[in-house]
Amino acid sequence: MSGNGKHAADGSQGALTGIRVLDMSIFQNGPFAGVMLGDMGADVIKIEHPKEGDPARNVRLVAGTDGDDFKIYFETMNRNKRGMTLDLKHPQGQEVFHTLVQQADVVLQNWRLGVAQRLGADYDSLRKVNPRIIRAANTGFGALGPDADMPVFDQIGQARSGFTHVMADPDGTPSAVGTVGFADQMGAIIVAYSVTMALLARERFGMGQNIETSQLGAMMFLMQSGIHQSFMGNFQPRRLPRSKITNPLSTTYRGADGKWLSMGGVQGDRFWPELAKLLAIEELVEDPRYNSMEARAAHSEELVRIMDGSFKEKPRDVWVGLLRKAGIVVGPVQEFAELWTDPQCVANGYLAELEHPTRGTLREVGVPVTLGATPGRPRHVAPEFGQHTEEVLLEHGYTWEQIAALREAGAI
Repeated sequence: MSGNGKHAADGSQGALTGIRVLDMSIFQNGPFAGVMLGDMGADVIKIEHPKEGDPARNVRLVAGTDGDDFKIYFETMNRNKRGMTLDLKHPQGQEVFHTLVQQADVVLQNWRLGVAQRLGADYDSLRKVNPRIIRAANTGFGALGPDADMPVFDQIGQARSGFTHVMADPDGTPSAVGTVGFADQMGAIIVAYSVTMALLARERFGMGQNIETSQLGAMMFLMQSGIHQSFMGNFQPRRLPRSKITNPLSTTYRGADGKWLSMGGVQGDRFWPELAKLLAIEELVEDPRYNSMEARAAHSEELVRIMDGSFKEKPRDVWVGLLRKAGIVVGPVQEFAELWTDPQCVANGYLAELEHPTRGTLREVGVPVTLGATPGRPRHVAPEFGQHTEEVLLEHGYTWEQIAALREAGAI
């Protein structure tokens, strides 16, 4: 169903209900954009090669708890989608693809430059089939420049954008954020953002368009505040141990139970007397070493050591309650497992449950935005390999005999 129909805005429809997306992308920075569009109601069809499939199907970040072949990574990047197989290297496969494009709204790709042209899936080819099509291509470093055709993985995007440098250890040793796919995920968010903007432009002005974005550009966009400080003010990130932070009221402390909290006492002079009272170190309030922001900065290491001793007297969550009551901005440093019972996560719908045919109930991250009239939600788990091939082709007018012939020819 193409996205030209009218739908009720009473909460029964997602904001993108009626939009059809052909997701040709692999791994993460394209597929998760499809997840986001699917959360908002789009019909996302994941298209994989009949033999090779998405390499993400073979990524095992954590072994299944019961020894099965369940892939958490693939599930995360492909919920809400229907799945079909199609060989675009096969002439009949290209014909089928162009038939799908005629009724589609968006095509997602994250191939290296030149691949789309060879497969008849570049924007110029697509718009000849459907002038209203929106094609979103996400590369590693952008469509132009000397490294435009270079491959990329998450840690490379982190490194080249400056993120790895910012996150380096205090001694300057680079340190990437692993397993969570930080740069890939940010790239996907920018793709989904750009697609919704293009859909709005098509609604207003009547035309489709080509979208080019990249993991490098997305990461730079994420960090633009720091980058601008570097460009305009010769600022360089300061990598300090927590004990040498310039404001001891804005760092982390460990409670008696071994759990950490993060305190944001930006207005240090305002909150210092109350904090000192809570920590039972009132005698330090007027001590010339600690009685001002400047003084505390000059003696931060020794003050952090004193405060460490006080924080060890009570559990983390007790301290969080006391500090909040005193008006000090504070929050727990949580492990992922703690998010599931975090009352804020629960109350705001940031958590979701989906039923999997073999794994039972899956706990997943929900949708981080609430649209009052057209809310999004995770709708179903990732598809099995080629699960909906026949279903999709039947919707596009193919008969069972034609489908059998395509399968015999190796096109699907």
